[in-house]
Amino acid sequence: MVAIYARQSIDKKDSISIQTQLEYGKNICKTEGLMYKEYYDKGFSGSNLNRPKFKELIFDIENGIINKVICYRLDRISRSLVDFSNLLVFFEKYNVEFISATEQFDTSTPIGRAMINIIMVFAQLERETIQQRVRDNYYARAKKGLFTGGNIAFGYKNETIKMDGKKSPVFKQENEEIKIVKYIFKEYLKNRTIHSIAKDLTNLYSKLYTDKFVKRVLTNTIYVKCDTKIYTYYKEKGYIMYNDLNDFNGKCGAVIYGKEKGKKNRIRTEIDEQLFVLVKNIPVIESKNFIIVQEKINSNKKEITAKKRGKYSWLTGLVKCKLCNSSVGVKVTRGYKYMICSKHRLYNACDNKRNYKLEEIEDIIYKEVVDYIKDIDVNNLIQDDEKNAYKSKENELLIKKTQYQEKLNNLISIASNNKEIEDILKENIIKLGESIQKIEENIENIKMDALNREIDVDMYIKAIDIITNRFSELDLYEKNRLVKIFVKCIYLNEKEIEILFYI
Repeated sequence: MVAIYARQSIDKKDSISIQTQLEYGKNICKTEGLMYKEYYDKGFSGSNLNRPKFKELIFDIENGIINKVICYRLDRISRSLVDFSNLLVFFEKYNVEFISATEQFDTSTPIGRAMINIIMVFAQLERETIQQRVRDNYYARAKKGLFTGGNIAFGYKNETIKMDGKKSPVFKQENEEIKIVKYIFKEYLKNRTIHSIAKDLTNLYSKLYTDKFVKRVLTNTIYVKCDTKIYTYYKEKGYIMYNDLNDFNGKCGAVIYGKEKGKKNRIRTEIDEQLFVLVKNIPVIESKNFIIVQEKINSNKKEITAKKRGKYSWLTGLVKCKLCNSSVGVKVTRGYKYMICSKHRLYNACDNKRNYKLEEIEDIIYKEVVDYIKDIDVNNLIQDDEKNAYKSKENELLIKKTQYQEKLNNLISIASNNKEIEDILKENIIKLGESIQKIEENIENIKMDALNREIDVDMYIKAIDIITNRFSELDLYEKNRLVKIFVKCIYLNEKEIEILFYI
């Protein structure tokens, strides 16, 4: 039996239709009086072999049904040299002949196989050249800040303008939608939950706004005024920064390209493969607020994960092995729950081999926590010397920032007066700018840390009361959250328990 195989990725005027490809194979079979079976895949690329009818063809070959394969042209089978070479080996293994109807190659001779390989080299080269050209054009448009296709972010619409004599699509603000964007950020910064914001929007506008929609708005970089803070924040996370640091002047938003790849089965790419690109739009969210929002979302993500994991104990995420500093987790054996060093349990790489009975450990730690928090004077938690320490750290950083800023100003002055050495100094200018940005972030962190240490007295009084008197009424997650207000970490070794408190 002969297999006639045809493939067409998309319908175009100048492309050969599936039916035409099959007719070429049928004519050969009729001339030679051969029986045939048709296999064809429409809407599938030749870049891989993951096609339903082609898989059926392979299955039939393996089961001895097919002994010859005919196709219109080599690239209908595959545009990948590696895939096609492997196919030739596969055909040879099952004594299957291969014929290209229009190129007339015969796989039964060495010269025929060599010619097929040469043709496949050029077929793959053509495909990769087209891909590179499309990719280059795509990123060239992106770097200009133009709309490159896909879904337009909420708050903007696609508008065509003339640029370099050509019609080019750009982002234009939708005023009513932008009001909603601002509202979402404003409310989330007030410590509102994503769900409550979505619920309010649905009630206000009589239209369904989901949690997913609100989160998508909060994490979309198109809304943020991209300045040096944003540059540093995303660069440190590992994104490829497509624009120079000097372009981050707070007048543009950004789009992250390359988050996913694959048309049918979407695969999320690693951060270091994603491009952070400035776009031509009017951003509406200050960089400082945007970063606070991202950190809060990431923090909530970790807490939700911890909540899902902590199904056995309220100590989840708090306990570490004193010997190796690895986490101490819960294992269940014959219905009994134990705490054991994860490094020892998983890799046998820690000498702390003790299995702690979970209930006993929880009882001991609970009693120690209660004894400790009963003696806390919440009205005098932050001392003057601690406040002075924060101030001293801040002053040190401000001095260093001033020194770096002076160096940066000198380099910029030299570069602006001497174009010949501008490129030489450019890297140092960028590094100094990044260092200054890092110092500014450290100063903000110190201020935030000092602010966080200024205790909400009422909150602490309530927390102490609940832990002391109503702890057993709470679920595991609520217990964990309350204990974490006071407990930084708990260390276990074979003989003792050590609790580190925040205050």
